[in-house]
Amino acid sequence: MRLRSGFTTPTTFDDSLLPADLDSADVLPPSGQPEVFLGSIANTPPNGNVIYKYLFNIDFARPRSATFTGTGGTMPISVADFQLACGGDLTACIPQPDINDTLYAIGDRLMYRLAYRNFSDHQSWVVSHSVNTPTGQVGERWYEFRAPPNSTNLGVYQQGTYAPDSDNRWMGSIAMDKAGDIVLGYSVSSKSTYPSIRYTGRTPADPPGTMQTESPIVNGTGSQIGGAGRWGDYTSMAIDADGCTFWYTNEYYLTTSTFNWSTQIASIRLPGCQ
Repeated sequence: MRLRSGFTTPTTFDDSLLPADLDSADVLPPSGQPEVFLGSIANTPPNGNVIYKYLFNIDFARPRSATFTGTGGTMPISVADFQLACGGDLTACIPQPDINDTLYAIGDRLMYRLAYRNFSDHQSWVVSHSVNTPTGQVGERWYEFRAPPNSTNLGVYQQGTYAPDSDNRWMGSIAMDKAGDIVLGYSVSSKSTYPSIRYTGRTPADPPGTMQTESPIVNGTGSQIGGAGRWGDYTSMAIDADGCTFWYTNEYYLTTSTFNWSTQIASIRLPGCQ
């Protein structure tokens, strides 16, 4: 006999939740610690200043004893004010050269992944999402949340919005290596820049809340026609088993066309990680 167990939230408040994704296999989470979920950023559109936390207590021996807490916005984490990119929801506003077709920013949710790492003296979670900036373009909001050892009392350790020029940056993904370096990858586009792939990063020695000068991964040479504005929906920044090498996957176009994208896989390594 196979038993199934699940949870239904009592309201429509809870949506687009990300489970923490382990990047420190050599240092596991504290024994018995609940799994952390974050999400539900679009409950006061188009503006917000809260990310909501959820805790999943897993009981594999007795699945019906597992618990999921935080529903209905009962575990808020205050963050810097933000405005959902493109107004949130599935709204296309990212421009491209040569054509009038725009792309979805998917501004109503945190973007894959919520990357978790245990440093023994503290725990870190990093995540990003797309926001409107005061100067009119879409940028990448990113966070590092921390909690003490053996605690799920998350608070903002540092945060920032990366938007160094008039290009739009969206579809981000972020991770942290074993040295505490952070790398953030994303798509870039504007009326004069074909959708391209770039990244930025930081080391623990950089001022909190800042990223270094970005670097290109690949420059697109075409725009996407049609496709209902969907741009892959998500990208992925992951960590190699060596604990230092970042692997990033995203899409771009060689020529202006419909459903004819190319996929780029890039490896990134910051010099301080050994």
